[in-house]
Amino acid sequence: ACQKAAEWVCALLLFHDMADVRLERNTITYNVTLSACEQGSQWVHALMLAREMTDRRVETDTTTYTEGASSCEKGGQWIHVPYLLGEVAAPLRTMQRSAHVQGGERAQA
Repeated sequence: ACQKAAEWVCALLLFHDMADVRLERNTITYNVTLSACEQGSQWVHALMLAREMTDRRVETDTTTYTEGASSCEKGGQWIHVPYLLGEVAAPLRTMQRSAHVQGGERAQA
């Protein structure tokens, strides 16, 4: 609900409250909060969330990258997009390479 209304403050508060009541914050909850930040043009918060995901080893995906990059674009902060391509997208590239190698092994079998 907070995401659709671009209520980024509400989304961030709910997201941080999750830890207080010991609810797991996962890829989906991070991405929904990133989306709310993107819609609210809150690129600083979006980058902080993306960084937290990598620090906490939460799986990132294309939504993570897209919302983070869009937040930077809306804030006129394209300079930060290489960070997203480097650190945040690195686990995604690793998964894609692994899937490619596994697919190749299946094709050879």
